Amino acid sequence: MADQVESQISIDVPSVLVERLSELGASILIRCPGEWGSRDTYIRPNELAGYLSDPEELVARHLGVTRTEFLAWQDEGFSVQCAARTKRGKRCRGVVTGGSHVPAKIWVQMQGGFCVAHEDGLPQPGQKALR
Repeated sequence: MADQVESQISIDVPSVLVERLSELGASILIRCPGEWGSRDTYIRPNELAGYLSDPEELVARHLGVTRTEFLAWQDEGFSVQCAARTKRGKRCRGVVTGGSHVPAKIWVQMQGGFCVAHEDGLPQPGQKALR
């Protein structure tokens, strides 16, 4: 049933509908992924066609980030991953101090930070790691 409804949605939103909704001061509530599961975002009627054609782009713009940053934020579980590298060259799996479940814009700003094990700096060659 849901598949039938989705297939009937047209990306071409009638301009008369958009105009009337705008005149009435309407907003459209959409639910999107967020740092604590989901979040509600309001879009204007004139943004509906854009949302239907590329929801990630529109939501990213509302959150103040790029589409690529929005998708990376989701992929990392809405938490900032430590920028340190292991001896084998893999990225540390720790979360940056204060970077757990943060809003998208904060996530972008915190990129390059370190977890508790690495926040005092990375060991220099020949020096043992603190942890």
